[in-house]
Amino acid sequence: MEWDRRPAGEPVTDYRAPDRTVLGDGGTEVVNHGAQERLIVRETVAEEEDLTLLFLDGRAARLVPQASATGLEDLGSGATVRSLWAELDGDRILAFDERGRVVDVLQGGEDGGHLSDPVAAIVAEGGVLVEERDGGAVFFPREGSPERLSRGSQRGAPGVEGALRTWARSPLYFSLAPVPEGAPLLRRIEPDGRVLEKGVVSQPENRMLGELVNAGWAVPDPDRGTVFARALDTELIRFDEEGGTAWRATWSPERPVTEPELQASGGALEPRFSIRQQGLAVGPDGRYYVLASDGADATRPARLLVFEPDGTLLRQGTVAADAALFVDPEGRVFTLPAHEALSRSPARERRAFAPFDLPALEDSERVRLEDYEGRAVVVNFWASWCPPCRREIPLLDELARTRGEEDIAVVGLNEDVRPEDGRMFLQEVGGTSYSNAEGRGELRSRYGYRGLPYTVVLDREHRVVETIYGFGSSLAPIESALDEALAPSPGEELGEGR
Repeated sequence: MEWDRRPAGEPVTDYRAPDRTVLGDGGTEVVNHGAQERLIVRETVAEEEDLTLLFLDGRAARLVPQASATGLEDLGSGATVRSLWAELDGDRILAFDERGRVVDVLQGGEDGGHLSDPVAAIVAEGGVLVEERDGGAVFFPREGSPERLSRGSQRGAPGVEGALRTWARSPLYFSLAPVPEGAPLLRRIEPDGRVLEKGVVSQPENRMLGELVNAGWAVPDPDRGTVFARALDTELIRFDEEGGTAWRATWSPERPVTEPELQASGGALEPRFSIRQQGLAVGPDGRYYVLASDGADATRPARLLVFEPDGTLLRQGTVAADAALFVDPEGRVFTLPAHEALSRSPARERRAFAPFDLPALEDSERVRLEDYEGRAVVVNFWASWCPPCRREIPLLDELARTRGEEDIAVVGLNEDVRPEDGRMFLQEVGGTSYSNAEGRGELRSRYGYRGLPYTVVLDREHRVVETIYGFGSSLAPIESALDEALAPSPGEELGEGR
């Protein structure tokens, strides 16, 4: 559409250029007094847009270097993987393609080690290396089963060739502990295993808050440098390849940063602090994108800040912190609600779904797809070890009760190896009015999915209308697919096309 071709931002009439000062170490201090442009945020995404996911649910995605021989091209649907995003609550990694659609989910399983608290996904040679909160890691090859790596291989010498990682203290998981005097602020681990230390930690007045004060977000930049955004500050730091400071850029000099404090609460000491920079990402245009907050309430709404490679604040605009934020190669920013972004997947031909005939999970009956002839069917794959399934199944049960008279059926396929685990799980969530079948750990190999929950919506002829990875905050994607499944067929013969 014509309006989509407008510039990424509008000029700010009272813009004041940043002050630049050369520091003693040769770097430059950049004090930004405001953005040069007001960011135009587009709330509609066209199917043909070239998009890269930057942030989702307040956390940054990791851009996949397209020039590297990662083996990720042609993954899943045949699309090129553009970015990877760690879903902490769902214990999985989502892969987004060049249209901003979900094309794969990396979650693992009991055979290859189920992911637990993933904090980062790093492109490696022939696959993806996922690091976890406790220092563990799982490697997902392009072909074959995921492999859990020994914890000892994660410090200094990567267990997987080609992985370029930047280690920084996490604002999501930190300890009340001091940091040693003169310790590095972050480390960059090169593909050959070399560890480059960059920057030096700051020492807060209360030394027990050292880990928190020095926590932040770090990303490698295209010129082999590293950019760091301290979570509790309003400053970006770019380190060059050797670890020297190239520049420091402040974006809110008139608002002083308050140092965190320890306060007594319920007989224990708790830190009180404000996160000013919620995430950092490098866009396909080579600019740095920061999800930021102004005050003590570091939740919603948030600001998106766009920095030039020299530290100049180019654009800023207000966005919803929990939405999905995409950018195109020209720097135009697009936003979608999180649940809508999670449900987007490439258009596929409407193909026949492989039928099933399985033992019922809770009685001696059989669960067969053919028993739902003439009805649209929601096939939900789930397991007891899937956190989002616990939130989704009660809503699916409500859907089955309220829309059951519309020729709609819901069927659950349980992936637990031990059916008793699935039965206990159903008791914990209050049971379901629809049937669930035993999968005994054999469903994934048959239906080819990688992560749970995984839902397939079928039309009345039991052809696939939509495949939905995961669960966001509502069943809106499933309900939308059901409406499409029940809609009258157009006059022309569709065959297997959509």
